[in-house]
Amino acid sequence: MFCVVTGDSGHVAVVSRGRVTYSLLDPHRGLIWGVSCPTVRFCMAVGDAGAWVWDGSRWSRTVHVPMEPNGFQTVSCTSARFCALGDQDGGISTLLGRAWHYYPLVTLNGSSSSELDTIGQMSCVSAHYCLAVSLAAGRWLTFDGSSWTVHGSFEGPQDTGYTPTMLTCPSQGDCVAASTNDVLYELTGASWHRLGYLLRQSVLSRLIESIAPTPAVSVSCPTRFACVAVDGGGNAYVGHPFTGIDRADASSQEGFHS
Repeated sequence: MFCVVTGDSGHVAVVSRGRVTYSLLDPHRGLIWGVSCPTVRFCMAVGDAGAWVWDGSRWSRTVHVPMEPNGFQTVSCTSARFCALGDQDGGISTLLGRAWHYYPLVTLNGSSSSELDTIGQMSCVSAHYCLAVSLAAGRWLTFDGSSWTVHGSFEGPQDTGYTPTMLTCPSQGDCVAASTNDVLYELTGASWHRLGYLLRQSVLSRLIESIAPTPAVSVSCPTRFACVAVDGGGNAYVGHPFTGIDRADASSQEGFHS
């Protein structure tokens, strides 16, 4: 078993062969926001102070990655030769081979920095296809191997709880995104479709969540019909469509409802 977990105060934990190794990446204890591990011998972690690489035995700082002063929010790697890093100032850095490239997304489609804001989530299928979601406007962006394209937004800005911020793409043009209030979306080709909700809730409950969203849903789909999602209430969901499994009682299940 091999897993890498990020945490507050600049730490990451590597779980390998039954051992847990903790490392302090950022001595200033800035947040480590994300990590991506395409193999057990290569991971990239990103945070407020930049990016770090795992080589199978230790972490080292990536010093040549272009970044804005506020650091990175998300990362997705398909191999040691390709990674995409979204920063907190509306830009994306990509590693292709040994060369870094920086894309200031505010220059695309006449968008302003206030519209694009932070790159919230990113998922790369290969060096020729990535998809990202911005937080402020909920825009989605695609990478074709050489450039990024900004597309339209989802249902609203992040502070209403509707913008999909958790993202997974099992294949090119096929992605699942989840918002902060349990709404699921699916991308097929070039169109997003609203799948529904993970949890069965009343209209009043959803109105309250739209005003004060619960912690975001996280979803991962290694294949199109094999997904696992978790919500802020500690529930896990498997399959596609999803079946609910409560963490406290794995025998209790409820179906997915739109």
